[in-house]
Formats: sequence, structure tokens, C-alpha cells
Amino acid sequence: MMTSRQRILSFLLITGFVVVSVTSIAAQTIDSCIGGTLYYIAFPDTVTNAQDVRFASSDSEEFLLYIYSPVDQQVQIDRAGIKVNVDLQAGEIREFNTKEVEVPLVTTLGRSSLNVLKVEAEVPIVVYAYMVTNFGCAAFTPIPVDAWGREYFAATWEGGTVTDFALVTLNDVVVPIIKVPAPAQILIIAAYDGTEVTLYPTGELLENISPVQVRLNAGDVYLAQSFVDTLKSISQPDIAGSRIVASRPIGVLTGNTRLLHDTLSVGSGLLNNSLKDMAVEWVAPVDQHGTEFVFLPTWDVLRQELSDAPSLRSRDREYVRVYGTTENETEVTYAESDQNLNVPAFTTPVKGGEYSHEVITGLQNGRSYRTSERGQAYQSPQSLIQFDSLTGGGKYVGAHFNSWGSYMVEMVPREEWGTFAPFRAPTYPAAMNHYVNVVTDTLNESKIFYRRGTSTPQLFSFNRGRIPGTDLVWGILSIEPGVTFTVEGSEGARFSGFVYGSAVGSESYRPTASISNDNYHETTAMMYGFPLVAPRCSIPNNTSHVEEGNSSDRGYGITEIVPNPVAKSTTIRFQLREEGQTEIALMNYLGQRVKVIRNEVMTAGEHNVNWRTEDILPGLYYLQITSKTWRASRKVTLIR
Repeated sequence: MMTSRQRILSFLLITGFVVVSVTSIAAQTIDSCIGGTLYYIAFPDTVTNAQDVRFASSDSEEFLLYIYSPVDQQVQIDRAGIKVNVDLQAGEIREFNTKEVEVPLVTTLGRSSLNVLKVEAEVPIVVYAYMVTNFGCAAFTPIPVDAWGREYFAATWEGGTVTDFALVTLNDVVVPIIKVPAPAQILIIAAYDGTEVTLYPTGELLENISPVQVRLNAGDVYLAQSFVDTLKSISQPDIAGSRIVASRPIGVLTGNTRLLHDTLSVGSGLLNNSLKDMAVEWVAPVDQHGTEFVFLPTWDVLRQELSDAPSLRSRDREYVRVYGTTENETEVTYAESDQNLNVPAFTTPVKGGEYSHEVITGLQNGRSYRTSERGQAYQSPQSLIQFDSLTGGGKYVGAHFNSWGSYMVEMVPREEWGTFAPFRAPTYPAAMNHYVNVVTDTLNESKIFYRRGTSTPQLFSFNRGRIPGTDLVWGILSIEPGVTFTVEGSEGARFSGFVYGSAVGSESYRPTASISNDNYHETTAMMYGFPLVAPRCSIPNNTSHVEEGNSSDRGYGITEIVPNPVAKSTTIRFQLREEGQTEIALMNYLGQRVKVIRNEVMTAGEHNVNWRTEDILPGLYYLQITSKTWRASRKVTLIR
């Protein structure tokens, strides 16, 4: 059984509408950090509420894995000793229903076992997870075990409530409204015996323990949920930014059992129970955090419109949380135009799990957030409920409302963007519409292709244009469910994006004269989102100056790099204590050499090296100097 991730796919030849100097994309493999041979996966809890048994949902509840392999192979899926072998075909995404081994749904607070799927492969695979219940749906992108870390910060929004259904009578009998907690949650998964985990919550937990300390063995999970005061409608405890540390690598999912964001206006909906869609994401460990994050609007049937009076069917806001995840104060900025660099309206600087909470309104375009230190970022659209029509007639008139849910998705740091991503939209529920958003830089706009099934690759259309104040372009593609798609970058072109979909929900009330109990019916709005699989390599610590060596290395040092950011050329000033073979290299955030600037014997003393950068793509890099036992690096930004 292979234990390290490998490069796993080469591009096929392309022909057709793309005019190139040769008839193929140069063969290249995907990032070595994508995919894995071992996954531990569980599904998080959902919120539930009492519904009218006369109109109980007959829809199936499904818990699915979507598994991609670059080669023909057989993977083994194990839950508590129940094992099945699943055949995978090269280049195809296989849907696996976890009911074949029993659904690994975690509903018990605290430590539990036997609720985890173990997925093993010989050659690295990519896995997505999707769940749909009568109380909402969610999707996430599991991280393979060998990319797990020991420190995480939870990404959530504050919890809320839903309402139990209560029969309304014709005799004006007052029926009490019963609120049900809909908490935020943190799910921790262990792959190794004797894993000591400590959770430092930022808000009150249902267990009312702080900090939480627990010992987990391989296959164990721990579920923590926020406390929800059902007597309050707003200002619930918020556990966003809670720190999770462990003695051995762990996997962490965080999110909300119901994600509503706003208190709905008076007259919106009935009980608003159709808006109880959940949101969850598999969070990355801190060594995979970055410094640039791109928000892309949810471009569905409720897409935002540039108007002072948006149409009725319009989502007018989305939400972003940018977390500082080091102990250093982290400034958060974003570019809204080519001339202005703005500071978010909410808290900044942030550190140690604190976050800048952004409400984005009236936005037709993407937005690039930058942090001065490493961090993580997540986005989520507004839930919405809208009047549709009246029901009944005469004095027995009711109302019907349509509703749309929400999701949460990681804004994958630019340092972790990849060159290849397979994906597939779920076929259930059948009424869903599905989309993929993709972003890349302007120099690579003509190097990003997508493929539907085994068809010829086509140039991806970045139809939404350039993101103001950046070197980025983005586009949207409507996709069919049940079909394997891939996005591919030629010549090392990197991109990011996410897949999302939605199905409308509803709630209706119809007074009746023929029976004593009125007619109330609700259908949960469904919406999901998951990030395209990304390379999950550790990113070098985002400090301005990192040195390695021992006390005998005193007298070495990088003095400055001016100018920085670099448009065309810069001067590298540094000092060597002794003569020796010295290398000056440009490194990307994956620790890979992009260019060797100098590699020669240099004398002791001060050095000024001029370096022209026109042959390097814009982006964030490290300039690294190595001489004998000494090594130092500085962050450098290349622009155009």
C-alpha cells in the first residue's frame, strides 16, 4: 500500500476549437500534493425538527462519496470491520453510497467510535463527500490522512434555532411555539491510536467545558457543538476561530447544522423552517494556510444585480470570514478597484483565530483578500425566502413561499492553487441546478481547459472578466449532474474554484373549513458547495525573514530586497561572513525552485545582486539564499 501522494495524471491530446502551435497540450502531471491513498471520513450532525406527519417527506436521504482515480484500480472501504471493494475506472468519478457499509453519521456529542469510513487505495485518489437529508444538504472535500496536521482553527457562524411544527386549529386555540437548537459544530477525526486532542472554544459549548481534552484512537471521532439559547433569536454563542491542537495528525470538519446568517424581515415566510439547510467544510491545518484569498459570487438564479432596487428574485449579500491564524497581528486588506486598497469594514487586525467578518453587498465581481500573515478564509451566500402566491380562496386564504438555502466553502489560498481538478455534481435531488466557478491569473487565461467526460478539452471561458485591482480573471460554467468534469491547466497554469448547486424549498399554509386542523407544508431548500481539490502541501511559514543554521553563522544575513513588490527588477542586498558556494533561488509556496538566480562562489562581505523578473509570472514567492550551513529567505511579491 502506497503511503505518499503522487503525481497521478497527464493531459490528453486536444484538438478542436483551440488554436495552438501544436496539436496537443504538453504532457504534464498534476501537483504532487493532490489526492491520497488513505482517507478517514465521517458525516456531521444535522438539525431536526418536528414536521406535519400528514405531509411527511418521502424523499430518500443519501450519504455519498465521489471517488476519482487516474488509473484502473480497486479501493477498499471499511466501516467497523464491514469492508467492500469498489472498482474504479481511470479518469472517471465513481459514486459510492455509504449505505453499502452503513452510514458514518455522527450524532452523539463527545467521543464515539465506529462512525468513520476508512478508504484505502494503491494509487492516490481524490474524494468528495455529499449528504442530503430532509433537513438540508452539504458537501465537502476531505483531506487525505497524510496531509492532516496538528493545529486547526474552526470555521463557523453563530448557531440558531428552528421551529417545531404545531397544528393550528380553527378554534383560535393558542399553540406554543417550540424552538429547537441549531448549533455550530466541530467534528474531530483520529487516524492514530493515542491521539491527545485539546479544543479551546471561543464561545460556550453545549457541554459547557473549556478547554476540552480528549484521547482518541484510530477511527474515533469527537463531536462538539455550540450552546444555543432557544429563548433568543439573535446573538447566539459563536465558536468560530476555536483552536484545535493534537499530539498526532487529525482531520477536522466544522460548520453549522443550520446556516441562516440574517434575522429574516417581518412577513418573510411562515415558520421559516424551509430554511434549515446545513453548511460544513473540511478545514485545512495551519501549515496549509496562506495570504491571498479570492471571493467569487454565487452566480445562480439569485445572482446579485447592480441596481439600487434589486428584483424580487435577487440575493443582495454574501458573507466572508477571514481568520488570522498566527500569534502575530494580521492586517486584512482587499482591492476594490485598480487604484484603491481597502481595509474591511469589520475587525482588523486579527490573530490567533480572530476573524474579519465581511458582509458583501451589491457586488457583481470577485474580490481578492490579502493578509499580512498566514490565515484562512471562507465564504457563504445569503439564505432567502420570498412570497410566491396565495393559496385557497374566500376567507380561507393562505400563502406559499419559495426559499433558497446557503453553503460554506473554503476560499483556497492562492499559494495552494492547483493545475488539475476532477469533479462531479450530484444527481440527487433531481431538481438541482449546478455550477462551477473558476479563477486564474490573466497570464494563464488561455491555458485553462475543461473536459466533460471523455470529450475533447475546451478552453474555459472566463466570462465574468477581470477582478478589479488584481491580475485575476474568473468565470462560471453551468454543469450537468452525474458527469465527470475536469479542469486542467497547461504549462503549469494554476487555478482555483468551487462547485455549488441548489434546489428551491417551500412552505405553504392553507386554511381549510372542512377539517379542524389547517394545512401546513414545508420542503427544505437545498444548497451545497465544495472547493475543487487543491494541492495540500505545507506552505513555508509566512514570515518576512527566516534563517536557519547555528551560532557560527553570525555575520550572514539578508539586508533588504528593494523594491518589493517587484515590477521589472530589484536589488538583493545580503552579507556573507565567509567565502563559499552560494545559491540565490526563487521558491514558490510549495518549497519548489522556480528559478536559480545565482549559484557561484562568492566572497565574504556585502553583496548587491540585480535581478530582472520579466520571465517570472506575477505572484507571491520566497527568495532564498544558501551558503554553507546558513540559509535565509524573504517573501517577495512579483507584479506587472
